Amino acid sequence: MSLNLYLNIHIFTTLLITSIYDFKYLKIPKYIIEISIVFIFLLLTKNDIILGGIQVKDHLLASIVVFILMATISLLSQKIFKKTLLGFGDAKVAALGGAWLGIDGIQIAMSAAFIAAGFFSLIGRISQRLKPWQAFPFAPFICFSIQSVWILDKGQWLFL
Repeated sequence: MSLNLYLNIHIFTTLLITSIYDFKYLKIPKYIIEISIVFIFLLLTKNDIILGGIQVKDHLLASIVVFILMATISLLSQKIFKKTLLGFGDAKVAALGGAWLGIDGIQIAMSAAFIAAGFFSLIGRISQRLKPWQAFPFAPFICFSIQSVWILDKGQWLFL
């Protein structure tokens, strides 16, 4: 099997484990995301040597920008509401998505994740299964969106 296939399997498994763990414990497993990001950049660097240099920059920028945005949301929500509304683990999962999908792909994935989580929250509040300010896992929404963009190809989402 090729290195790309191993990495695809690894990322899929990482996203699945992260989703299940967050759903069960409202936490992201330690180090699994960071290890996956390192694997992605090792593969991108290998491919960039072959392809010519643009891919790593796009994916690195996407990873850093989405992490900073999500971490900023986390810190601001903590200061304003005195509650953790978005954890740093979610920011790390988003950074993994940025490393994997690049700028265009992570924009689509994060938009889909926030919209899906918003619908989930709305339905939960209407059905009274979620109380005001009740925490629920966000990583499964991020993971599913990342995987969906990857599987469907980020270009396909623009035409839905």
